[in-house]
Amino acid sequence: NSMIQILEQVSSYSNALGFKDQLKKVDLMISPPVQRFDLTGYEMSDTIIGLGYKEAMKHIDILDQLPKKKTEVLIVNDLRRMDPFLINDVEVVGNENTTSRYVRSKLKLKKPRVYTSKKLDEGLDRLYGSNYYEYLDFDLIKVDTAYKLIVNLKERKSDMTLRTGIHYDDDFGIGILLNVTLRNALVSNSRFTIDAVLSENPRGKITYVFDRGYIPALGFQFGFNRFGTRIYSNREAITSLTYQDFSLNVFLISTISNNYSLGAGIKFENTNYLEDFQFLGIGNINNNYIQYYAFIDIDNFNRKYKPLNGFKIKSEIKTIARQVQGTQFIEPSSVAYVKYDQAIKVSKRVGINTTLLAAATIGPDLDLPYNIYFGGLGENYNNFIFPFLGYKYMELIGRNAVMGRVDLYYEPIDNHFFTVKANAGKLEPTFDGFFNSSIILDGYGFSYGYNSPFGPLEFTIITSSNHSDILSYLSLGYWF
Repeated sequence: NSMIQILEQVSSYSNALGFKDQLKKVDLMISPPVQRFDLTGYEMSDTIIGLGYKEAMKHIDILDQLPKKKTEVLIVNDLRRMDPFLINDVEVVGNENTTSRYVRSKLKLKKPRVYTSKKLDEGLDRLYGSNYYEYLDFDLIKVDTAYKLIVNLKERKSDMTLRTGIHYDDDFGIGILLNVTLRNALVSNSRFTIDAVLSENPRGKITYVFDRGYIPALGFQFGFNRFGTRIYSNREAITSLTYQDFSLNVFLISTISNNYSLGAGIKFENTNYLEDFQFLGIGNINNNYIQYYAFIDIDNFNRKYKPLNGFKIKSEIKTIARQVQGTQFIEPSSVAYVKYDQAIKVSKRVGINTTLLAAATIGPDLDLPYNIYFGGLGENYNNFIFPFLGYKYMELIGRNAVMGRVDLYYEPIDNHFFTVKANAGKLEPTFDGFFNSSIILDGYGFSYGYNSPFGPLEFTIITSSNHSDILSYLSLGYWF
């Protein structure tokens, strides 16, 4: 008959169900007479503790025996007091669909090694973050001068998860993400995912990854992209294209730690772009390509949207050759880039996010899908399309690029951000253009952002000293 009593009943319901399971596992049940106290009786805490102590003392003989029963188990309230400590053996309990080798690889325990509490915590985070387990805990057992680590696992009852998301931006329109993830498909330690984006610019991918423990994971991916874009001349759109691709990707990927990953692979891709109204007579161009690539990703930002500290590095080199006459390929070209983002905390409410980018094409000119493009404000664009303030999506095209950007933001109240943004750079057809050309691209803008329950909502007003146009950009949700 009160809000407090209703909340007590709601919270007690799941506890009551769990109580029956827990009761089967106890060595001793102690039940002090505390039924007359309610959930918010904090002022009676000393009395409640006293009743518990009095009831426990009735069973002191049994309690005295419990430590002797488990003398080999070390109960550690603060692992930092032990730093460093040697672990020379690992026992995994509760795994059925995942292997002990997989668990050891996530903990980085291929052989005996010295641990700190921080390293052990990071290893357990990696293991739990794999999403194979409902929960996990551990025991440390003293064996001579070292310890045996016992990892207790409870695997998830369902190997399948369904997720959905929503995103909007002015370049790609609204998209609804549907994700299906199936773990331990075909073999243990594997993950099969289907991602489909329902949109006027649809895209999707099917991925299968087999985690082989200490050696790099092996993956296969089939992907599809379709979107509309334009070709510009003197800032005017002179025609529009519909682009789509299908790709088959075989790759190796290794996660070195929680924040670092590297990999390499081979990708077979079919691209098709069609001029919508045949203004330039481009027609329908369909080509097949083979790509060899390697990448390194590092990300230790403290948060994804408007990070206050940390840095992020994304780098890739890709060699691309077009197929001609069946199995023959023309002379390949390579594109390499490195993008470095740094977050700087000025105060609790003020931060600076900086970006440096360098990209280069080595070899003959590549076809349209593999040129370097600037423009727009989105993220994770296809191939070598990079956001650049002051210009429209894919408005600028070249072979070689450098760019720097600074965002200064202020968070007056939690989750609300006002940001001043500016970038400058060069996008040239040759390396000599970096030194001989006087054209410097720039753009600057101001935005309001709200970190909503659906992801970041941000509206930006943009212009450039190179033109008088005022552009706007709206986005909602995280990019996928």
